[in-house]
Amino acid sequence: MSDANGISLPAGSPVRVAEYIFPRKKATLYGVGVGVLVGIGNSFLALDFTPRPALVASLVAAIITVLLLHEGLHGAVGLALGHRPVFGVEPPLVFTTFREKIPRTHLIAIALAPLLVLDAAFVFLYYLGVLRLFADLCFAVNTIGAVGDVWIVLKLARHPPTALIQDTKSGVEVWQAG
Repeated sequence: MSDANGISLPAGSPVRVAEYIFPRKKATLYGVGVGVLVGIGNSFLALDFTPRPALVASLVAAIITVLLLHEGLHGAVGLALGHRPVFGVEPPLVFTTFREKIPRTHLIAIALAPLLVLDAAFVFLYYLGVLRLFADLCFAVNTIGAVGDVWIVLKLARHPPTALIQDTKSGVEVWQAG
């Protein structure tokens, strides 16, 4: 058995079967698209987005809050599944990664947790009437920020649950037992 580079591997060693490089430009366009959709939804909620210092302060607070909660939840779910998260900042990115290969099903749970859990919490807070504008901004920021997480899940859905995933700086590698 040999890997993608033709190097001989012992029987049973994992073999890289796919690599996905995150399309930053496309993701930015998708994020803008999601932002437009969220903005259209906000027009139905009749929220006042007239530029003013309080709105700017709320947006900055929402971005910081969501960054911490979003990446923290990735890390917490990974930790709960037995993996050791590594947090990092490489402007303009803030990220959570794992140095070891992890099961595909674990990475899918880790990737989707912030989108599902935080968006549900922000919608709940909005409907409770608690800091409506802030909750709405957090919802928008989190949903737009989850574009990369959804991209990873869509790519990994093609592979069997037994696949192991290695996070890389530019995307993910998919490994299967040889």
